[in-house]
Amino acid sequence: MKYFYIILIITGVIVGSGFVINKTPQHNLDAQIGRLLFFDTRLSINKTKSCASCHNPKLAFTDGELTSKGAFGDTVKRNAPTLINLADNETFNWADEKIVTLQQQSSIPLFGKHPVEMGNDSINNELLQFVFKDEKYLPLFNQKGISTLNWRMAKDFIAAFVTQLKFHNSKYDLWKKKKVKFSEDELAGEKLFFSDKTNCRKCHSSNDFDEPEFTRMNHYQNIGLYNIGRDSLYAHNDNGLYNETNDRDDIGKFKIPSLRNIAITAPYFHDGTAANLNEVIEHYARGGRLIEKGEFAGDGKLHPSKNQFVEGFTITTKEKKQLISFLNTLTDTSYLADKFYTNPFK
Repeated sequence: MKYFYIILIITGVIVGSGFVINKTPQHNLDAQIGRLLFFDTRLSINKTKSCASCHNPKLAFTDGELTSKGAFGDTVKRNAPTLINLADNETFNWADEKIVTLQQQSSIPLFGKHPVEMGNDSINNELLQFVFKDEKYLPLFNQKGISTLNWRMAKDFIAAFVTQLKFHNSKYDLWKKKKVKFSEDELAGEKLFFSDKTNCRKCHSSNDFDEPEFTRMNHYQNIGLYNIGRDSLYAHNDNGLYNETNDRDDIGKFKIPSLRNIAITAPYFHDGTAANLNEVIEHYARGGRLIEKGEFAGDGKLHPSKNQFVEGFTITTKEKKQLISFLNTLTDTSYLADKFYTNPFK
């Protein structure tokens, strides 16, 4: 099924499969400049990486990697999440709830040193002045009436572009509007998703399937991926919120991701360790992951900080197929018909 969606993306044949083609909207100057910066590899220290390197439009602004690679080949700590509808979030980081703006989040890949991602120096604005010699940027900056660019402005422009990435044209959205019909498998999968049996909706509620159903629940949850040693740690010393709060109850708690476009955003989880949706469902069906040997050995099902709703369930092969059929309806590639969301340098 994943390959089917990729074919749709490459060919642009999206009408008749539950999708609609967007008409090109008018985008403000800030978003237009942000689009150029987002796709420009000159924004990295060695001119090899752009924001789009880890957030590819064809993969719903992810990159298909377990964890991304930085400009010098360093492995980034976590899986690249989708940017679609991200601007509506309250927090923007896998494991730091203090990151509450897109600008704060963008500072991590732009300037971070551990590991290096794009390798920039936040106080060296000279790195940005190439834009004033580029015919793509110049007309936009002339319209804005500015003749210099600093990193604060650059982050604002990129945030303005990311804010434009709001798309709700999936088959699911059209079905909700009674414009298309679901197949029997899709209907059965939708029922399973929202059932008390699977509890999917407990953490993946709201319009973008990225918020807990109950307001008292935190947006950061432990789903039982690891349970290492007597301290119940997570792999690679990446212990989620605990690394920021030093509160043992926060060990293994990571931000609840959106399920929008999940069919084309594999691999899954904060560290990309689930290769496909079958593996994801099997994880939740067991109620946590068991690693029997090696440095990460332990039973995530028994983690003391695990979310209470990740308790396990019985599911048949047919039901897994039905649940995946429903999840596939959350795919929306209609935005690719609008050149504004694709690479302007190609």
